[in-house]
Amino acid sequence: MLERLVEFIIDILGAFVFWAILQPYERGVLIRLGSFKRTLGPGIHWVIPFYIDNVETDNVVPTTSNLLAQSLQTRDGVAVVVSVVITYAIRDIKKVLLEVENADDVLADSTYALVGRAISNSNYDDICRPEFAESIFKEIRRAAFSWGIEVRNIGFADLAKAKSLRLWMESGDG
Repeated sequence: MLERLVEFIIDILGAFVFWAILQPYERGVLIRLGSFKRTLGPGIHWVIPFYIDNVETDNVVPTTSNLLAQSLQTRDGVAVVVSVVITYAIRDIKKVLLEVENADDVLADSTYALVGRAISNSNYDDICRPEFAESIFKEIRRAAFSWGIEVRNIGFADLAKAKSLRLWMESGDG
């Protein structure tokens, strides 16, 4: 009961806040009565209290995400396991906060799809070439740009031939 009272008091006090402070690594958007007003940079910004103005923020410095490994098959039938590391930063805070639902997940899911399609449409020898990673990088960068994200680098943290457990068991090695 006391916890709910404290939460209620904090919510009431929150209605009287007439400023927002953004850190050097943040950018934000000001929303007034449900409508976008402007983007915000670091520093103090005066807002209309009583929940008339709402400030949404996100971290815009580069971040790296190590995506989980994918088991795929190349066009010539070689089973591979690939994991991708992607480095990116928010380029357009308005797009990221107001036009994309969970930009990090959108970027990761799109990367999985683009890598999967590229590998399944290529031969094993092709995916081992540096040009292959560069072509995937360009595709991912182009897609992410439309969501307000700048992809700075991608790399294969792991790219190896894989033998399925079923085939391994059938061969008598296990």
